[in-house]
Amino acid sequence: MGTAIELARRAIAGLGSTVEFAGEVGRTWDGTQVRVLVAEKYFVRIGSFASLTVMVSGDARSSRVDAIASGAGDGLLNINWGARESFERDFVDALNKLGYA
Repeated sequence: MGTAIELARRAIAGLGSTVEFAGEVGRTWDGTQVRVLVAEKYFVRIGSFASLTVMVSGDARSSRVDAIASGAGDGLLNINWGARESFERDFVDALNKLGYA
């Protein structure tokens, strides 16, 4: 589980110069750990930030990483021009390149 958390942190850090790590919280109970990491990235195409929430969960035998991007909409119609999808996809690609499968 510790390896998955470290890989998630490294994947976030590798997402570009406009990425800011916003925070991290975690809990453990009955041998299961849950860690939530939050990052923001500035997207020039929308002139705004998007948020990425990553949840790493598991125990000593296995782990799972889930990610959701949000907050990238712009204007009255909340058009995100693909920023949310791009942020999620870039994180998953970075995590896979680091060896998480």
